[in-house]
Amino acid sequence: MIQPETNNPAWTHGHEPIPVLIVDDDAALRTTLGDILRLKGFAPLPVGTGGQALEEAARQEVPVAVIDLRLEDMSGLEVLRRLRQCSPDMECILLTGHASQDSAIEAINLGAYSYIRKPYDAQQLLLTIRRAGEKRQVVESLRKSEAKYRRLHESMTDAFVMVDMKGRLLEWNSVYRSMLGYTDEELHRLTFMDLTPDRWREMEEKIVAEQIIPCGYSEVYEKEYFRKDGTLLPVELHTFLLREGDGRPVGMWAIVRDISRRKKNEDERQRLAEQLRQAQKLEAVGRLAGGVAHDFNNLLSVILGYGEIVLEDLHREHPSHEIADEPGGQCPGCHARRRNIDH
Repeated sequence: MIQPETNNPAWTHGHEPIPVLIVDDDAALRTTLGDILRLKGFAPLPVGTGGQALEEAARQEVPVAVIDLRLEDMSGLEVLRRLRQCSPDMECILLTGHASQDSAIEAINLGAYSYIRKPYDAQQLLLTIRRAGEKRQVVESLRKSEAKYRRLHESMTDAFVMVDMKGRLLEWNSVYRSMLGYTDEELHRLTFMDLTPDRWREMEEKIVAEQIIPCGYSEVYEKEYFRKDGTLLPVELHTFLLREGDGRPVGMWAIVRDISRRKKNEDERQRLAEQLRQAQKLEAVGRLAGGVAHDFNNLLSVILGYGEIVLEDLHREHPSHEIADEPGGQCPGCHARRRNIDH
């Protein structure tokens, strides 16, 4: 006996029961299967023709369809084909009382989830419908997760890149692509070593061997990339290891930041600092020269002062009086030296 199931989240679509489209021209079979599905927490949508099935699928999202192979207006295979065209993620289960190898192969080729012969076991059919619903839910969850990841991936202001253990580029965001100037097709053909100048390769190999593989991540480090136009781009990386469930390393991913502006600012600061050092040196030389001139003038004042005293005591008829009375005569060359120091 089939027991009803309530509050089973596995058979809900959001907060509503999962719709199951029942396509069968036998009204009694439609009603019976619909009642069973309703007891099990599904939302049956019974229709009698292929055309009605297509109309129902166009009105609402239908995760699972159960389709009889022989219908009045078209074959179940044709219904399957059209349903999959308009809703590729719909899981379709084909029922038939006239099974053949050819129809089974064609059904699978058209994307049928399962192919079941009539008369069917109700429990087996329910299990198949549940598994089809689970598959649909997993696909939807993966799609939402991928969309969320993609939004995060593309909204990053820094570049992101993923490589395998041989360095081949596997994945990146638009920032990384724009940073280097390559197309997606070109990046797929490159390794991270193709983008790395020779002088950085040994350092990066050492970081992989000594930090990333044993620790699972690296410290933040700097290197350069080759842009497509051949110019060098200074970057900063923080790299992490990707592992399989058994712990085996399978790749690496990194956050990459363009630091060209920072490097330019650092170079400008160094240039200004060097100019300041040169100005300070000139200032120090100026202060030294000023001090020397001051001391020399003090000494010269003493010498000239005593020279004046000697000149006053020296008789005008003395042979040395004329020499001492000339400008600078008391200290020949002193005035010239003072002029040199002052200038």
